[in-house]
Amino acid sequence: MHSRRIIHRDLKPDNVIFKDEDTIEVGLVDLGFATFEADYDKLFKRCGTPGYVAPEILADQPYDCKVDIFSCGVILYILLTGRVPFYGKSLKEIVKKNTEANINFAILKKENFSKSTISLLKGMLEKNPSQRISAKEALNHECF
Repeated sequence: MHSRRIIHRDLKPDNVIFKDEDTIEVGLVDLGFATFEADYDKLFKRCGTPGYVAPEILADQPYDCKVDIFSCGVILYILLTGRVPFYGKSLKEIVKKNTEANINFAILKKENFSKSTISLLKGMLEKNPSQRISAKEALNHECF
């Protein structure tokens, strides 16, 4: 999608499905918020699910395809740790933590994840979108 400049804008576990029961290939569903990166008027719109959305969206800053990378990083963090990175007792608390994007990477070291896995997650969950890795960089990461 990103090679075609399409942004999903609502990546979360609910929107990732297995293509069939005999493979591990996945597909993305619920493209209701999807848009082309060139549609500048839409790239300021707040959308996505709190806890998965990139901080720049919550801060009402302009954004690009890298918002999906942040969401994928959240999903990967959950898959690896079994915990959400932005826990809160209320929606307001979750949004605040999500906006601040302070991730507990110490848990990954404690669980003995490899340095390359931690490096990939840090690149995906980088708060500053200009320093966040792209989809191509993530797929070519040494972790894989």
